Amino acid sequence: MKPYFTAISFLSIIIGVVLFATLPAVSAEMTDYEVVPCQGPEGNEHWSCMRAFVYDTDPAGTNVRSGPGTDYDIVTTLPSGALVTITGSVGEWMRIDGASILNETDSTELRFTGWVHGTRLSVMVLGESDYNPSPLYAEPDTASPVVARIPIHTYVRVAGCREGWIKVRYRELVGWLGPESRGLTETMFEGPTCLPTRAPETDNPLAASCASEAYVAETDPAGLAVRSAPSDDAPVVKTLPRHTRVYITRSVGEWMGVNTYRTESDCPGGDPIGWTYGHLLAVRTRSFDVSYPIPWWDSSGNVLVFAEPITGSAVATKIPPDTEVVIVGCWGEWLKVRYKGVEGWLSSYCGNPDGECW
Repeated sequence: MKPYFTAISFLSIIIGVVLFATLPAVSAEMTDYEVVPCQGPEGNEHWSCMRAFVYDTDPAGTNVRSGPGTDYDIVTTLPSGALVTITGSVGEWMRIDGASILNETDSTELRFTGWVHGTRLSVMVLGESDYNPSPLYAEPDTASPVVARIPIHTYVRVAGCREGWIKVRYRELVGWLGPESRGLTETMFEGPTCLPTRAPETDNPLAASCASEAYVAETDPAGLAVRSAPSDDAPVVKTLPRHTRVYITRSVGEWMGVNTYRTESDCPGGDPIGWTYGHLLAVRTRSFDVSYPIPWWDSSGNVLVFAEPITGSAVATKIPPDTEVVIVGCWGEWLKVRYKGVEGWLSSYCGNPDGECW
């Protein structure tokens, strides 16, 4: 009996050691980080709930993970424009509880808890009034130094949170916005506000969804050749004369999928035509009232071109008003343009070759 008992005891010890050895890994995954709560004191409508929008130019969407890091499993994927609630943070990773997928008529509610990197989330800056930009503080405390003042309607990416305050990236700066300075709007995602009934077909998974007006800039007297697919080998389906107005609904690299421009409706996207190179299309920069502090222009009236399609990103270059620029890409209502060899993103422009835009 003793050898039998000894064998059983030895086997039990081996099994116990194996099982025990697996515990630290499981425990570490669950406890190796400390979550900073985002919500502030209860009873304050500004502090009790922190909402943000997914803001990702990747057509595949943003991965939501089971923990604050890329080594964790993917829980789900969210499209740009999804509304989320931030409940905690670990560094620049934000814990989110659920999401609302917005569309033109209703929304789809998703229930989960997961983690998204702050660079994939955005909030809009609100001011005390149209002429009073919001202060960006060095610390989550109104007694700390103000490192910048952000114009209203500026979209900024999230970098952290703490008790009702949100840490954001603005231009080359990182600072804190108080609860009264941030807000949400259904136009947070700079995506289509007017969706055409159809768009030029493509099975390319990298095709971006766009909603931008433009006009033909091709100088060839024969006109602009529009093809059936984003390829030089695709047949020409239509030729458009110079200054014809079009509506861009898709992009694959520098190829733009264009629809006819419908002037009798508030939504200018008409029937699909086909595909053409963006550099054969153009827009004009607008003129602005410089006394009105909006993040699309500077105090001299020059139009700002951003490094990313978000108004809180770095300024790539500046363009004088009423200047024609060619297109090299698009995302939502943003256009990627080229001006004097510099490429960047333009959020306010005129798709009328005569320059008459509201």
